[in-house]
Amino acid sequence: MWTNLLNIKGFTALGGALFDQVPNYPDTIEPLFRFSNREVQGTKFMDMLGSIIDNVNSPELIFRKISDLAPMHHRLGVKASHMPIMKGLLFKVFEDALGNAGFGQAEQSAWGSVWDYMTICMTQTLEEVGSTLSVVRDSWDLMMNKVSAEDIGGMIYEKLFQLAPNVANIFTKPKQEMAIKMGNMLEASNF
Repeated sequence: MWTNLLNIKGFTALGGALFDQVPNYPDTIEPLFRFSNREVQGTKFMDMLGSIIDNVNSPELIFRKISDLAPMHHRLGVKASHMPIMKGLLFKVFEDALGNAGFGQAEQSAWGSVWDYMTICMTQTLEEVGSTLSVVRDSWDLMMNKVSAEDIGGMIYEKLFQLAPNVANIFTKPKQEMAIKMGNMLEASNF
């Protein structure tokens, strides 16, 4: 079915058809894609989906792919609760492209199973990223209570130069100035 779908529409048209549905969900997923290039994001989504299909017999690879994308998804505000909406959008695109004969009950069931597994993976990896970020934020707050951002920046450069002495030649500004900039940058990142 996937190959047939690609032969009929292609990655770009499929992705575009999917993203054409996004504005119908202004309170949930539309804000996630508001500033995205429709063609680029649509193609990326279909490419990712294609890699899932290529690895459908290898759940651990699917999990790894979704896990690799989890930090980006977390940063963009993706939630596991968005997965059923995206499933509905995807199924509509498939139905529109293939019709009921090409995307019947058997195909919907198979795709439903794959999507359900992806939802489990997405839920778990988003929780793990959120938990990790909480630990990082808490650690950062503790450090900031004990030392200044400038001191942290200085420690980072000190360790960098200790681990890779030849790198020191690349940095031409005074160490204190670099430390201040590094500390300010880290502090502003708000993890």
